[in-house]
Amino acid sequence: MKAVRQLFTRNPDDLKREIQYLGIAVEDCEVLSARSDVLMLRLSAVDVPEGEMISRAISAGHGDIGFYHSEINGKAILCVPKIQAYEFCARADNISKELRYLTSTVKAIVSQEPLTGSFFKIGRQTYCRTGTPYLMGILNVTPNSFSDGGEFLEPEKAVDRALQMVAEGADFIDIGGESTRPGAQPVSVDDEIARVVPVIEAIVRQTDVPVSIDTTKSKVADRALDAGAVIVNDISGMTWDEKMAEVVARHDASVVLMHIKGMPRTMQENPFYNDLIAEVYDFLFERKQAAMQAGIDAERIIIDPGIGFGKRLGDNFELIGRLAEFSTLGAVMLGPSRKSFIGKVLDLPVTERAIGTAAAVAISTYLGVDILRVHDVGEMKQAATIAWQCKVGSAAEIER
Repeated sequence: MKAVRQLFTRNPDDLKREIQYLGIAVEDCEVLSARSDVLMLRLSAVDVPEGEMISRAISAGHGDIGFYHSEINGKAILCVPKIQAYEFCARADNISKELRYLTSTVKAIVSQEPLTGSFFKIGRQTYCRTGTPYLMGILNVTPNSFSDGGEFLEPEKAVDRALQMVAEGADFIDIGGESTRPGAQPVSVDDEIARVVPVIEAIVRQTDVPVSIDTTKSKVADRALDAGAVIVNDISGMTWDEKMAEVVARHDASVVLMHIKGMPRTMQENPFYNDLIAEVYDFLFERKQAAMQAGIDAERIIIDPGIGFGKRLGDNFELIGRLAEFSTLGAVMLGPSRKSFIGKVLDLPVTERAIGTAAAVAISTYLGVDILRVHDVGEMKQAATIAWQCKVGSAAEIER
């Protein structure tokens, strides 16, 4: 299956960049994409025969359908007025079954059907993707995490903090025993297990709120899942440990697949992207396909574009602004909490970034994020709730 990404942005600069990424001059694309009735799709890995089949499906009909394809890098943009979408799909289906991945996506978008389901699963519970985002409370049992390092290293304090976040409205608790801040050094498997397992065991005895283990190591994940965790939050997208997918599948656990460029100790040393959104999207698409092939249920896979992990300052804002384009991959998690991109813009230390975080939480809520990973659960729940009510316009119907 190939990646098809709907372009939601109408920002002229973003569209010009998308066009430039093709490596060809396509002035007509700018004219079509400016129309509100046009569906824009970004395709990757389109070879010459496939491009010719799409072109044949367009030329066999009539109207203002635009297809802009670079035979050099395989990237393409398809602009289809919604009123012509079904006609185009019928022609393409008749030409080749190989185009079904594209036509099924077009049909689903035009008919407003969910492309990847309207729910996701964690543990025995099913979570709806059409309401206020869920909150994942961050609990670092480490001496050196960027925000709360050392505060909850003692198991008793960690458990108390977890229960406090549950009381504030956390839907999940994410426990990490190894810092992934820029410049962080690796921690041994034994040390990481010793930090997280006692805390997980204590938390699951005292609350039904699902627990997540934030790790890239399969042995740590295995022990944490045995201890009662039901989610693995892997910042590497299960690329650093070849046994991670097998562990997640065997436990029938949920998994968060995040995008990162580089390693924590070096990831912020001049990261660079030729095509930011496409590179992050295609990586997450490929990792989700690999996870499903390993036996992990698609409804248990959550993706995260990786704010702050090997990203330039502007990359973080562009990823948030175009968050809706990732929703076709499935449930989306975002972790903007107290990150350095907020501190750099506002010139504030990590302890004073709550308001900036709330702004990122609010706009992410408006753009359709499913899970927000945050430190300040109570405050961010308020921000997400008001942002959601502004989006749906039904504040008067809220039960009091």
